[in-house]
Amino acid sequence: MSNFSQHETFLRQETDLDEEDDRVSQRIRDLLSKRGVPIHKQGSELSSFLGVARSTIHRKFKNGGWSAAELRAVAERWRGDLEELLGGSETEAGATAALAGVTAEVMIPGMPSTAQLVPGPELEADDACDLVAVNPAGQWGVYTGGSEPHDTARYSVLKLVFTATPRLKIALLEDDRLAADALAEELVELGGVVVQKFHRAEDLISALKSRRFDAYVVDWLLGGGATAESAILAIREQQKNAPVVVTTGAMALQADTEQQLIPFCERHRAGIIEKKFRAAVLLAHLRRDLLNTSR
Repeated sequence: MSNFSQHETFLRQETDLDEEDDRVSQRIRDLLSKRGVPIHKQGSELSSFLGVARSTIHRKFKNGGWSAAELRAVAERWRGDLEELLGGSETEAGATAALAGVTAEVMIPGMPSTAQLVPGPELEADDACDLVAVNPAGQWGVYTGGSEPHDTARYSVLKLVFTATPRLKIALLEDDRLAADALAEELVELGGVVVQKFHRAEDLISALKSRRFDAYVVDWLLGGGATAESAILAIREQQKNAPVVVTTGAMALQADTEQQLIPFCERHRAGIIEKKFRAAVLLAHLRRDLLNTSR
């Protein structure tokens, strides 16, 4: 093929793509007009919805470059037909894998640690969004606007979907209030759990009359010479197989505690973990026991 023919083919392909971009932009305008958005307000509506600057929307209307994820979001927001917007375009169809979303780490306190993300277009330096997605080293992350890393490309967030999973409900019996607060905080920070604290055995026993927990963490020595024996017996009366872990710091110091505690825990299927322990290790014990009892 001559150089002229090659150049002519390239120009023809480029023209075809330009024409398809024009058609996609016109389909978007037609959809918004159909849904009552005036032509002069369509740029600002899309800018606000997609979380990008109006100048970016203007460039897309003029030069094309709509992503499949953007078209999906527009179709859902204004009740349009995605296939109609795509118009059978091979260029857009090749990007449909992005429509289902990608797994992203959510770096926002108080939110679940992962979600399904549909990322939008790359943001300009002066674009500001409530949520921002980044993809360093191939791992997507979502941040509140302004808290994201600044040494990587930033993207708008078209959709963020969380899958709700029940949290593990743990009852914690510990007479030392400071120790109970510290352990509960550590367990909650590990994620996926809620902790209700009890400081007396009778309080836990009373609570068992009206509710159940998924797992129990019980300090053996409760002060004043009392032990958690009555609480464990009450747990086993209500829940034969719920994970129970007994915490103690006395076995290394008192041989009689060891002689009393170990046979008792064996009879009532309770684990023992000696203080000082790491909260992550304790939670791993509980999750393992819960998994075993569910089989």
